[in-house]
Amino acid sequence: MAKNTPIITQTEILAMAGRHIQQTILDLRAQAESLKYCVSTEEEKQAMANIIASTEQQVICHMERLQAVETMYHIETGSELGLIVEL
Repeated sequence: MAKNTPIITQTEILAMAGRHIQQTILDLRAQAESLKYCVSTEEEKQAMANIIASTEQQVICHMERLQAVETMYHIETGSELGLIVEL
């Protein structure tokens, strides 16, 4: 008789992926916010503005990924994952 091993379903994988993407977005936003206050010269301000713009682009990409995961979760379960609403 085979052992009963836990099976991770696609729904659980989508939920885990969604939480991971959501946390990445929150981390990027926090990082961008903290960088705003770490500059003193005009040159540093320009460099930080470039870094923050790059970070904002990453957030946009991750939001698209999260939306895709949310859509797949909805198709799979018929219910909303709700992670975008929390952002």
